Amino acid sequence: LSLKAKWRPDGNALAACREHGRSIARQWALSPLPAKAAQPEPVAAPAAALDVPVNAAPKSCASAATGDADQKMICSVCLWVYDPATGEDSQDVAPGTAWADVPEDFLCPECGMGKDVFDPYEG
Repeated sequence: LSLKAKWRPDGNALAACREHGRSIARQWALSPLPAKAAQPEPVAAPAAALDVPVNAAPKSCASAATGDADQKMICSVCLWVYDPATGEDSQDVAPGTAWADVPEDFLCPECGMGKDVFDPYEG
């Protein structure tokens, strides 16, 4: 037996493998690419025009100030943990990015599932 001998599938296995490859290629070719919409720059109004004290934070921002920006998220499928302090370099998520600011087309680096399978990490 030669060390250079290679395994070769029989005709049926090779046909099944090729058909599987074609179906995967069709799925990728037919799925639309996520469009990244350009978001307009917010226009800041003077604090005097809003009748809001300069140091007062809106009530909707109160939860972010209490630590939600540091909330880690865990993938319920593979248990990979998203840490806002480190971000995710492979998908251009900068360190310090809160989960709410992570793009909707974010995929788990381990299992490839979408953002909707992530739960708050308690640990």
